[in-house]
Amino acid sequence: MTRGLAPLERIGLVSRETDARDGRVAHAALTDTGRERLTDMLATAEQIAAKVFAAPQWSEEDIALLSGLLTRLGGTGLPGHGAPPP
Repeated sequence: MTRGLAPLERIGLVSRETDARDGRVAHAALTDTGRERLTDMLATAEQIAAKVFAAPQWSEEDIALLSGLLTRLGGTGLPGHGAPPP
């Protein structure tokens, strides 16, 4: 995990915060710059998704189905992640 966060830390998007109860543990936290970049990225993603899903080939049923599948994929619907396989 440390290797993955190191580049983000170098460019100022995350910082390490020491755990007050256990000095061996450090938590990653978004910096103000990291929060701003995340906000900007989310706004851009929402704009792109709105354009893509406004296209005529996507029915409301298609979008609802895709949303449900992505929700399952994003967490508890995966085997080994707290829910039984379908």
